Amino acid sequence: NAATERAVLDMLGRCVISVHLIGKRYGSTPEDDPRSVVSIQEQLAAQRCEKDPNFFRLLWIPQVLTTPEFEITDQRQKTFVTQLQNRLNERSELLQTSIEDLKSRILEKLDPPVAATVAGRRSKLKQVYIICETRDRTPVRPIKEYLFNQNLEVITWLDSEENVTLMDY
Repeated sequence: NAATERAVLDMLGRCVISVHLIGKRYGSTPEDDPRSVVSIQEQLAAQRCEKDPNFFRLLWIPQVLTTPEFEITDQRQKTFVTQLQNRLNERSELLQTSIEDLKSRILEKLDPPVAATVAGRRSKLKQVYIICETRDRTPVRPIKEYLFNQNLEVITWLDSEENVTLMDY
């Protein structure tokens, strides 16, 4: 969907890092695209990463998905994760760590956070775009709050029934 891609590109254009939370399930797909929303977002971030030396992609898979009982079984998701691994470059990382390690790594990549300024309509805070499925918003909230408390502007994806929008935290 062109509108979805334009909205994602607009938000990515405001950020210095994108954080992609990859889970066990492939996720929801737009009506007119076989790719999951997370896949679309990640592909657009990968394209930006190739063109912009100041942009960084951080991909995270929970450690638990490396255990046999929680192994990814959906073939689409397995293919997606393989594609992620093949698209890694010097400005991207794929972590299979704890959530605490992810938080630390985000801060390391943003070291140090820029202080807010009053001038202008938008703050001059560094922005982090967190990409996850709508159903994962509750487990992601601690990450958002942690980053916000570190003086970072957190942008998240929200999917409404009437239209697709992006929302600032």
